[in-house]
Amino acid sequence: MKWKMSDRSLFATLLRSPWWMSFVLVGAISLASSALLPNEYKLMGTEATP
Repeated sequence: MKWKMSDRSLFATLLRSPWWMSFVLVGAISLASSALLPNEYKLMGTEATP
């Protein structure tokens, strides 16, 4: 069975875009999530808890 990727998906769009567009997208998502998350959860994953 041959799978065909949709031409309108985000992954297909990023494959056709310049490499720096994925970094812009990651930056926008990071800024939005840091603006919307409470302070207790902003550094989740970077802190080492025993």
